[in-house]
Amino acid sequence: MFVNRYFDFAMATYRFLHHPTVLQWVDRLPGHKNPHPLPPVQKAILLLVFATGTLYNVDDSHNVLPDRDGGRHLAGERYFQAAQKIIAGETGSLQLESVQARLAATLYLLNTSRLNQAWYLFGTTYQLVIALGLHRRSATYQIQKDYVLSECRKRSFWAAYTLDGYFSVMLGRPPFLNDDFVDQEYPQPLNDQDITPGEITRKSKGIDCLITASIQHAKLAHVVRRASKDQYLLHQVSEERQIQTAAQLNNEIAKWQDELPIFLSGAINPASLIPVFRRQVTVLRMACAHAIMLVNRPLILSRHAKPVGVQPHVEECLSAAKLMLELVLDFVADNHMFQGFWKTQYVTFNALSIVYVWIIQRKIGRLATVPSQYEESDLFNIAEAVQTPLAKATQSNAPNLRYTIILGELQREARRVIASASSNGDPGTSSSSDQAEASHIDTASLSGQPQSLGSAEWDLGSMDFPLDPNLWMQLDSFPFTDEHFHQGGYGFSTNTDLGGTM
Repeated sequence: MFVNRYFDFAMATYRFLHHPTVLQWVDRLPGHKNPHPLPPVQKAILLLVFATGTLYNVDDSHNVLPDRDGGRHLAGERYFQAAQKIIAGETGSLQLESVQARLAATLYLLNTSRLNQAWYLFGTTYQLVIALGLHRRSATYQIQKDYVLSECRKRSFWAAYTLDGYFSVMLGRPPFLNDDFVDQEYPQPLNDQDITPGEITRKSKGIDCLITASIQHAKLAHVVRRASKDQYLLHQVSEERQIQTAAQLNNEIAKWQDELPIFLSGAINPASLIPVFRRQVTVLRMACAHAIMLVNRPLILSRHAKPVGVQPHVEECLSAAKLMLELVLDFVADNHMFQGFWKTQYVTFNALSIVYVWIIQRKIGRLATVPSQYEESDLFNIAEAVQTPLAKATQSNAPNLRYTIILGELQREARRVIASASSNGDPGTSSSSDQAEASHIDTASLSGQPQSLGSAEWDLGSMDFPLDPNLWMQLDSFPFTDEHFHQGGYGFSTNTDLGGTM
């Protein structure tokens, strides 16, 4: 059960394991069809598959089944700790399973909201990827006789590549992998049952391929990495250069969308797709929305470029943010929102912060000189509708404590400038005193803690988010760093993400 849930739901696009091989390993466990001792690293992978599978308790329609006593997460943690013990004691020659075990552990940590721990472990994983030559095409050609091994090497590399890009964006840190040294091919679009060690049979010829979404996710991750590199350089580029870069990357994303196969494009009613394809469509839609937001959001804070040149990119960004917020509302309505949806939480935070910052910018006059297809009040209402279920779904993890603080302050400021503009009788601008006050988001009011944060006392230091081009990187990394932030009374440090995440 755990194995099928892992492949059919938990790992929609990070498909670096070969399903039939994993089932063969399960059969070798005591009490199964063919009991036979497994090599330790293969046992660790199975334990991590079980650990991740326990996090997603769903019915046949993928509705969330409650874990009222926390037993599911405790069971998952026991599996994880057992796997970690095996990995820590691994000896012998380096092999592909060594990478796969650590990738599986990294994703489990992400699913339990321990991003810093996941990043530390991924650093070791990256070193093993390079040591095995997974980033090079020539290294894979040398083992062509084993088709499962050959394809899983490619799948494992591109899963690591995709994760590396998201770690970089979410933590505001440089990626490990350098594109200049990568020439690995994408995996072949083959379903797992088509591949055996000795041959490629294509038993599922004519059937849509489960690996296609992984390939498309990796291609989109390449755009995300470029956006992160080009838009967030140490030495800030001119706004004209930002506009050019955004236009180029938007074109690449549009081309990527055009090349999606029909079953992943959204053209087919999701209800007509099998559950795993529905999950893949959702993951790719969310990843695409994130890429568009990442590419275009710097221009919301434009100070010097002509508004008419910036506005198309602002509209693209708002469209993606609105799409993401509507996806979350659909998750909530359909009872599909999981605490383990780490990427959903992060991208939703991005969408909410974009909406609030745009409202603030527009109401203080910086973006008010050109018309928008969106009404500030409409987007604000959608954002408010999303913010409560997001806090509820993520209330047990450490990043949410910071998300709540940041979004709460942005929300209050956006509400204030809307109310101020309305009282002045001008829906597009506010007074000069409002503009001066909104140039920095004053977090002094946080001394009165948000109600959702419980009874702990918070030492927030001085949190000042200037509405300048550096704001986005500050917001991205803020929930996962110790700068300006310490929570007293609970006995954990978010530097290692320990505690408060189970």
